[in-house]
Amino acid sequence: MPAAINTPFFTKAHTKLGVKPKGFPPIYQPGVVVDAILYSAEKAPWEIVAGSGGKGMLLTQRLSSRLMDALMVRGGFGSQMTD
Repeated sequence: MPAAINTPFFTKAHTKLGVKPKGFPPIYQPGVVVDAILYSAEKAPWEIVAGSGGKGMLLTQRLSSRLMDALMVRGGFGSQMTD
């Protein structure tokens, strides 16, 4: 469960937003995600979160899904669009 990953996905993605999309911060380097995938493949945990941003989002979701929804509505959509 990584957050956004710094890949060409956002520059190559087709969208109807009218602006170029970008990842929801924080944006992680691919190496962080690769390390998490390798760890998961070797240790076989049920789920693994790559990076502290993803861990914070997961914790907030577990504590209050309503709060997480409100945070995402307030800042999630707009923060994923460029000017």
